[in-house]
Amino acid sequence: MQGYNDAYLTAHFEVPGEMFTLAMEAKARDMGVVGSTSNILDFIAGKVSAALQQPYGDRLRFVLGTEAGMITSIVRKVQGLLRSVGRDDLEVEIVFPVNPSAITTSQQQVSAGPAELPTGITVVPGPASGEGCSLEGGCASCPYMKMNTLTALMTVAQR
Repeated sequence: MQGYNDAYLTAHFEVPGEMFTLAMEAKARDMGVVGSTSNILDFIAGKVSAALQQPYGDRLRFVLGTEAGMITSIVRKVQGLLRSVGRDDLEVEIVFPVNPSAITTSQQQVSAGPAELPTGITVVPGPASGEGCSLEGGCASCPYMKMNTLTALMTVAQR
């Protein structure tokens, strides 16, 4: 990953393609994690907490190989950790790479004409034809992850 040699790599178990392979290689060097969304969140929180124990500022970068819905919980967790110690000398960058086929831009054409995006937005997660990720990796919005609800979990657990 050109330009991100110092970044930690994270990948969900279900991320296809090269991102999964890169994260597995990074994991062997303690520079990455492959696991569940909880594993990814714990990994990032652990690296941020360790950096906050140092007496100097730093810049951490995490390449996120999972569904876009995970971004909010990561940002909230990192913000909470930074606020809890009252430091402003640690910069945390979350990089969300997507394959070009896993996004929709305002220039793309769909069956009804140009893709209609909300005002002021030029790119959104998900391919123009709907939600999902590309075969090469780079998930944007996963319809399968959205099927996971507490009700669905309870139904499976009761069987």
